[in-house]
Amino acid sequence: MLKNKFFLLLVLAAVTLNSAAQAQQYLEDKSGRPFKSGLGADLTGNPLLFDDWVKGTVELSGNKVYKDVPMNIDIMGQQVIYKGKEGEKMSFNDDVVSAAFYSVRDGAVVNRVFKKGFPKSSNTTPKDYFEVLADGQVSLLKRTWKILWEEKVYNSATLTQTILTKTAYYVYNKSNNTLTLFKPGKSAVLSELSNHKAEVETYAKNSKVNFSNDTDLSKLFIYYNSL
Repeated sequence: MLKNKFFLLLVLAAVTLNSAAQAQQYLEDKSGRPFKSGLGADLTGNPLLFDDWVKGTVELSGNKVYKDVPMNIDIMGQQVIYKGKEGEKMSFNDDVVSAAFYSVRDGAVVNRVFKKGFPKSSNTTPKDYFEVLADGQVSLLKRTWKILWEEKVYNSATLTQTILTKTAYYVYNKSNNTLTLFKPGKSAVLSELSNHKAEVETYAKNSKVNFSNDTDLSKLFIYYNSL
C-alpha cells in the first residue's frame, strides 16, 4: 500500500514538473526578438501601459493563442511586448491581434482587453490598440496614447523629456464599420444610442450612471447592446 502511494506521488510530481517546464518553455522557445523602444534612458515617465508585467492571454495572427503570459503594451510604439526568460522585454514576431490582461481586484478577476484592426479615423489607424470597454453591435472603446514632451530649462542647455499620457473614447458601429470620436456625457450617449433613447435614459437615471466613469459607461453600453 505504501509502495503504491509512493509511486502515485512520484507520478504527480512528474506531471507537475512537466507542466511547469512546458509553461516555461513557451517563453524560452517563443519566436520573438529583443524589444527596442528607441527612447533615451534620461526621461521622466513610463512609455508602457502598466508599471510592471501583467499576466494575460494573447492572440496572434493565424489563430495562435497563449495564456498566462507576462505582458505589457508599449503605448508609444503601439506594440504588445512580453517578458523573456531572463526578464528582458521581448517583441512578438507574429502580429498581435488582441491581448487580454487580468488581475484580481476586491476578490474578483478583472479583464482588460485590447484590440486593433478597427477602421481608420481622422486621428487613428488600424494599427492602434484600443481598450474594449463594451463589445457589441455598438462598441465603446478607449484609446490611450503617450507623447514625448520636450522642454528646455530657462537659461540652460539642458533639455528635459517627459512622457505624458492622453486618453480618448470612441464608438465603433459594426453595422456600417465606422469609428467615431466620442466625448462621454449624457447628451453624447443619448445621441449615439438614439434608437433606444428612452430605455437608455431610464437605465441611466435608475442606475445613477456617472458618465465620467469607465465602469458605468461600460455597463450602460452593455445594457444597450442587450436591447
